[in-house]
Amino acid sequence: QEYGCSIEDDLAEYEVKANIEVKELEGLLTEKEKAETIYHDAIAAGHTASLAKYESENSDLLKIDIGNLQGGAIAVIRIKAFKKLTTATNRWTLRIPAADNPKYHARSSPYIWNATTCISSDSIIKWVSSESHPVNVAFNPTRTKATVTLGNYKKLPDVDYVLFFSTEDIGVPKVHLQKAKNFSHYAALISFIPSINCTEEFQMGTGEYIFMLDVSESMNALYMKAAKEALKIFLKSLPMGCFFNVISFNSSFEKSFPKHAPYTSDNVSTAIQTIGKFSASEKAFILPPLKEVLNQEITLGYPRSIFILTSGEIEDEKEAIDFIKTKKDSTRVHTIGIGNQDKSFIKNVARAGNGYCAYINNCKSDEDLTSTVIKVLSHTTKPSLTAISIQWPSDWKVIKQGIISTVYLDEPFIVLLFAENVRSGSVTISGVETLTRNRVSFKAQISMQGEADEGETIYKIAAKQIMYDYVMDKEEDVRMALKYHILSQNTSFVLVHKRDAPAEEAIELANLETELRKEHWDMEREGSSDLAPTMLRGGRGRGGISFGRGRWRGIGSGRGRGRIRGTKIEIRDREEEEIERDRSRSKSICIEESAPALDDLRFSKIAFKTKGKEDMGWGKEGAKRIAPHTVSLKKSSKKRKN
Repeated sequence: QEYGCSIEDDLAEYEVKANIEVKELEGLLTEKEKAETIYHDAIAAGHTASLAKYESENSDLLKIDIGNLQGGAIAVIRIKAFKKLTTATNRWTLRIPAADNPKYHARSSPYIWNATTCISSDSIIKWVSSESHPVNVAFNPTRTKATVTLGNYKKLPDVDYVLFFSTEDIGVPKVHLQKAKNFSHYAALISFIPSINCTEEFQMGTGEYIFMLDVSESMNALYMKAAKEALKIFLKSLPMGCFFNVISFNSSFEKSFPKHAPYTSDNVSTAIQTIGKFSASEKAFILPPLKEVLNQEITLGYPRSIFILTSGEIEDEKEAIDFIKTKKDSTRVHTIGIGNQDKSFIKNVARAGNGYCAYINNCKSDEDLTSTVIKVLSHTTKPSLTAISIQWPSDWKVIKQGIISTVYLDEPFIVLLFAENVRSGSVTISGVETLTRNRVSFKAQISMQGEADEGETIYKIAAKQIMYDYVMDKEEDVRMALKYHILSQNTSFVLVHKRDAPAEEAIELANLETELRKEHWDMEREGSSDLAPTMLRGGRGRGGISFGRGRWRGIGSGRGRGRIRGTKIEIRDREEEEIERDRSRSKSICIEESAPALDDLRFSKIAFKTKGKEDMGWGKEGAKRIAPHTVSLKKSSKKRKN
């Protein structure tokens, strides 16, 4: 069975445990390919196994596979993770999205939320509240700890669980240190919400505002009209004293002004006239205009913000995201998705550029356009602290530090790092306020008195942040993930519940490898050339194989999910009448070498062929219209029962 959970991409998953058939198991973190081999070998041997990994195309989807779970058995999977808190209007915020709950690819049962939150603070906790759910709050005598439980809310998790709290020293920089026994270096975290100069008369901050509009062929007439209207609203709502520019891009790009222009009524009118001439064509490549803008130096006191309006169909997505990461210390990149957009691009670019993302889903609604623009501008035109630097004690040796970005009003300043030779002293954080153009400083004291915190929370959060901030190859990603024991794009958790004897009628397999072939199936056979291919049929289902009475399970998956639960196996000659009969099946398995009986099974390859909306037919010509899933299968040394 397969489950998927949408997760926040800064979550550091460090432990996976399972209770399977009353036995508690702890997941092994290892390289993704090795974990998958362990998982498939266990399934083939008749054992129950589970695999937790990021979906290869989507780093914010956690996929959990459970194979060979016996009828009537219960499996409980527990995943532990660390995450940085966010803020909202000068208060710390814990948000558990309703989307984090499992998306069942098998039949599901209703379930309810049950949340307990423990808050620990160095200073007094002033208050705790939730605007989404009823909560009960209990403080300790000194009000430095609070336990929050969900109140009378016996419903499905239909809305995000959001918890707010504030402390007395929320605006004072704090340095938290950890020194775990199994590491020679320290992990450090600085966090606070800086006080940024802001007057009631002038709440908006100046800066450089660069708008990039996708004019590729993916932007149909409706999308293009909505994007133009949104861009006009943006231009009419910018703060006085700023600079701006508009850049259109597809396979090339064009700037409205050679240099970023002062925000005047004449320049805004010129830009709006230029926007009216945009038309959609060609593919979209965003890296060249990004390099043109991001390689320019920043004017002190004028933080740069880029706004990308796009449908999300970008040809050079990975290259653009990797480049944006290298410039996030000087520029924040925000995205606005237009229409039925590729949300992964919209979200991933904003994440890489430490920006905000929003979506215009209803392109025909003026209200949706206006509200989306106002929402984005309310975040991105606030007064801010830019050109931020940190001065550590002179004895410290910083090994690796997360990238520091511009901080807007009411946002937290959070920096994570690894350091050696840590001593007592003070750290100074300084930056330039966009309203006053003055450089301001904040100081925090570091005391090494008393016993050091031996936990690993900061190590894992810091590792997750650093692995994201810096472009790493596969080898370095695996090394960091295994060193700090956190899940990454190239690692997985695997658990195996071994039985003394395989389940009844289980068929043992080994060395299973899968490969998605884009070319048509060439129908090559191993063995005698006069053997006609035969059809081996299971029951109806959505991927995988199940032979016997549902006992041969998890032997690969087709383009669907789940498994075929067959109650009968038939080996037939491939005659036209049988082929026609099999077209009613959602899946069929074509064997490249015939065999007289199951206990003499020596097939070298099998291919899954998914029947879609069109009648694909069978055989070589039919297979040209699909991408078969090829499975290499090696014979086990043990005899197989019929």
